[in-house]
Amino acid sequence: MALSSLAECVALIYFWRVSEIAQTAAIESETRSRMGMVIETALDAVVTTDGGGIITEWNAQAERMFEVVRAEAIGTLVSTYLPTLTNTPSTDAVTPQPTSIPWAVPNRRMEMVANTRRGNAFPVELAMSCIILGGVPHLSIFVRDISERKTQEATLYRAKEVAEAASQAKSQFLGNMSHEIRTPMNGVLGMTDLLLSTDLTAKQRHPAGTVYRSERHCYRLSTTFWIFLKSKRASWSWS
Repeated sequence: MALSSLAECVALIYFWRVSEIAQTAAIESETRSRMGMVIETALDAVVTTDGGGIITEWNAQAERMFEVVRAEAIGTLVSTYLPTLTNTPSTDAVTPQPTSIPWAVPNRRMEMVANTRRGNAFPVELAMSCIILGGVPHLSIFVRDISERKTQEATLYRAKEVAEAASQAKSQFLGNMSHEIRTPMNGVLGMTDLLLSTDLTAKQRHPAGTVYRSERHCYRLSTTFWIFLKSKRASWSWS
């Protein structure tokens, strides 16, 4: 009777343990399936490599971005498509660090030039993270094509240069005009000053004095404006 009860307990424990392992395996399988679906449908290329830079995973976006199907990409060096990523790893087996990969730069965004299968270069932004698969460090690389962004940046930079050149040309023109206006204005001031030094009636001296004061005011304004433009051009030349 005691042996029968013990056997029943052992059987229950065995079946409970088997059921627990099966549930755990099912949960892990579902998690891997969901993760694989997320990676496959990601908008960025997701590439996984081992410690030697050999590609072990290659999602659908990576196929489109680099124009290479998964079956062809797996087993090749990641430097084939991201030339500056690794320090030219060899195809020989590489023993990685216990918890990291020596040539990896994780948790930081970087920009570099990538190559398609046909050798067409294009700019990318990437981020890396070290993961452990089967007790061995691997590297997940998330790659984003930034060709459109770089084109927009170049367009904005050219537009900025054109706008600055136009602004500088306008200031140059205004400065030259101010200088040219001041030249005849000096003559008007000199002649008006001479006129005021002659014998004028009170009726003649009043309008002549008004002309002289107005010319002096205009001269000061044009001089101030010319000095301002000159200093502005000097700051542009310095920059």
